[in-house]
Amino acid sequence: MDRQPYVPYTNKKIEMRSTPDSLCCALQGLTNAQKADITNMGFESIKSFSIHNIPTGLGFWLLVNYDHKRSELNIGDRVIEITPSKVHDVFGVPPGTIAVFEKRQARKADAFREEWRNQFHQDKITVKHVSDKLKSYRNGGTLFKLNFLVLFNSVMGETTKRMYATVNHKFLASIMNEGDISNMDWCSYIITCLKRTKEEWNGTEPYNGPLTFLAVLYAHEQQLKCSPEKAITPAIKYVTTDYLVDLESSMCAIGPCLNDDVEDDYQLTHIESAEGQTVIDQNVDVPDQTDEGQTAIDQNVDLADVTYGQTDSVLKRKLLVGPSGAQSLSGLSANLGHCNLLEPPEDVKLLHLLDDDDVVILDSKLVEKFPSRRSGTVCVQGYTVKRDVAKILEAIFEKHGDIADKCVIKTNCLRSPILEAVCEVVKWIQVNDVIDKLEDIENRLSDIKAVNIDVSWLQTRLDAIRKRKEVSEEYNLLMEMKANTLSAKKAAQICLRKRRAELADAQEQSKKAKRCVDVLHLVGANLIDHLFKSKAKMKSWVKDAVV
Repeated sequence: MDRQPYVPYTNKKIEMRSTPDSLCCALQGLTNAQKADITNMGFESIKSFSIHNIPTGLGFWLLVNYDHKRSELNIGDRVIEITPSKVHDVFGVPPGTIAVFEKRQARKADAFREEWRNQFHQDKITVKHVSDKLKSYRNGGTLFKLNFLVLFNSVMGETTKRMYATVNHKFLASIMNEGDISNMDWCSYIITCLKRTKEEWNGTEPYNGPLTFLAVLYAHEQQLKCSPEKAITPAIKYVTTDYLVDLESSMCAIGPCLNDDVEDDYQLTHIESAEGQTVIDQNVDVPDQTDEGQTAIDQNVDLADVTYGQTDSVLKRKLLVGPSGAQSLSGLSANLGHCNLLEPPEDVKLLHLLDDDDVVILDSKLVEKFPSRRSGTVCVQGYTVKRDVAKILEAIFEKHGDIADKCVIKTNCLRSPILEAVCEVVKWIQVNDVIDKLEDIENRLSDIKAVNIDVSWLQTRLDAIRKRKEVSEEYNLLMEMKANTLSAKKAAQICLRKRRAELADAQEQSKKAKRCVDVLHLVGANLIDHLFKSKAKMKSWVKDAVV
C-alpha cells in the first residue's frame, strides 16, 4: 500500500466525543481497596494519569497523519509504527496473551457483561453513569473492576457516535474469568479501536477514538529525540495537559520539526550563507567603543545581512543591524529546536543586544521573537515573559492594546509575571473546558484587576462561560429528571400491567363465582320445589285410614 502523504500543521481544530477529563475525575479520591484492584488488573500506571484535555489543533494534525491501513503515524521528519509495544510504552496497560474481542449483542452466556448491565436502569449508559457507579463501590470488587475497564476503554478506546455518546462495553464478552484481566491484550485492543474509528471518521464530525494515545505517543517520541533520559515509560507518568498545551503552542508558532539534523545552538560568527560563503567572518575586527559607551560597527557595514544557513532546512533569517547595533556579534545565538519557521519581516531592527544570559530587547512593533539561549524568555513590547506565552501576549496587545498601561505597578519587570498569569488563563480557556474551574479563574482575575490590569475583555468571556455553565447545569438537571421520569414511567407501566393482569384474573374468577352462584340458586330452587312436593305427599300419606 502506498503511504498517505504528510499533512502540515494548520491549527485546524477537532472535536472529541469524550475527553480524558472524565477518567481523571474518576481517579480522584480512590480508596486503598479500589487502588489495589486497579493494580491487580495490571493498570497501575493509569493511577498517575493527569491529562484532562487534548489540545484540539494538535489532535487534528495527529489524526489526519495517522494511516490506519499501514498502522503508522507520519510526523514529518519520520514515521512511527503503531504497535502494541508502543501502546504499552504510552499507557503501561497489559499486553497479555488473551485476545480481547467484541460482541455486538449481549447474551445470557456473557455473565460479566450481564452482571455489569444489571447495575443500570437506563438504556443509554454514558461515561458519567459509569463514573458514578465506579465511585460508589468503595470496597472495590468485581463491579468496580468492570466499571473501571468500561470507563478506560470508552475514554482511551472508543465511544459511540450517538448524539449523547454512550460507553463501550462490547469487549466485556471476552472476559471469561476475573483473574484473566491482567493477562488480556489491552494494547492490541486500543489499536483495534484506533484503526476502526479513524476509518469511520469523515474529517469533520466529532472523533470518538483514542486521540489521547496519539497525543501522548507524539509527545513521548519528541522527548525521546530531545532528552532520552527524561523519556520515562509509561509516558503518561510525565506527559500532562500543560505538557501537551506547550507542545501545541510551539507548533502554532513554528510548526513541527521536519529535519533530524538540527543544531540546538548555532553561532552567527560561523554560519554560511545559501551560496556557501561565510557572511560574518570570525576575524572581523570589532571597533573600539564610541564616546557614548556603545560599540560602533564599521561604517563599511551599514546593514549586516545575516543569514542562518539554508542547508538541511535550518532556520533562515535576516536581521538588519544599525550602525550602533550591538556590543558583540559573537553573543548572538538562536534556538533551532524547530526548523520550519516562517521568514520574519524584513524591517525588523535590532536595537540592543546583551550577553547570552540576558533577553534581546526589541522595538514595540516587533512581531517575531528572539529567544535567549538559557533563560527561555522573550521580550514582547518591553515585557519579558516566558516563551510559551509570548505569542498569546502579542495577540492580546494587538487586539486590546497594552492592558498593563494603567497598572499601579510601574516597573515592567514586576508587571511581566502578572501578564504571564493573564496569558495562562487565556491559554487554559482556549484549550480546556473551564466550567469546573470558574471559581479559581475568577479569583485570579480578581487579583489581577486589583493592580489595574485591564481584563474586562476576559471577564466578558467568563460571564459567557458562566451562563453556559448555568444552562449546562439546567440541561443536566432536566436530563436527570427526564431519566428519572422515564425510569418511574417504566416502573409505573410494569405495575399497571401487573394490576391489569390481576384485575383480569379477578374478573374471570368473579364470573366463575357468579356462574356457580347462579347454578346453586337454581339447584336450591329445585330442591325447595321437590321439598314442598315431598312434604305434601308425606302429609297425604299419613291421613289415609289404616282399615
